[in-house]
Amino acid sequence: MSRRCELTAKGPQVGHRVSHSNIKTKRRFLPNLCNVTLISETLGQSVRLRVSTNALKSVDHNGGLDAYLIKAKADVLSPRALALKRAIEKKVGKPVVEKKGLNGCSDLEYNWLGTDDQGRDVVARLIYGFRISVLFGLTLTILSSIIGVAAGGVQGYFGGWVDLAFQRFIEIWSSIPSLYLLLILSAVLV
Repeated sequence: MSRRCELTAKGPQVGHRVSHSNIKTKRRFLPNLCNVTLISETLGQSVRLRVSTNALKSVDHNGGLDAYLIKAKADVLSPRALALKRAIEKKVGKPVVEKKGLNGCSDLEYNWLGTDDQGRDVVARLIYGFRISVLFGLTLTILSSIIGVAAGGVQGYFGGWVDLAFQRFIEIWSSIPSLYLLLILSAVLV
């Protein structure tokens, strides 16, 4: 039986007995391996694996065997664990990173607000959702600027009573509360 973790490929290491000694006596450091039975919730079966205690903590930290195997790289898994990973991926489906042909989640870091559960950019979805609001606001701003420039041009050109009448109209218009003005305009237009 090989002394290698089936989930992390952690194996025996060779080093010196005392790191700072001038007498360089070699020794073998064996990994702390345990025979454990882990449950795959996706497949509904229990699997007996020989794993290191650190790998067991990682499995627990990642939320179970299925989540750990989906995130794990294929080159560090044993043939049994790799077959288990493929069976889980077949049943669940591939992660978004592999579907989009990316190397990992680090390729998704350009998303300012991240991605949703299906890997779509949140900022792009917000912009797409607010496109009508932004278009309406831009149109209203341009239209009010055109009307303001035209009214100012007429007041400046004619002057006298025309300027005075426009000024009184603008004062009356700005004194009306905006909520009532919006209600009146919506009642008239709709």
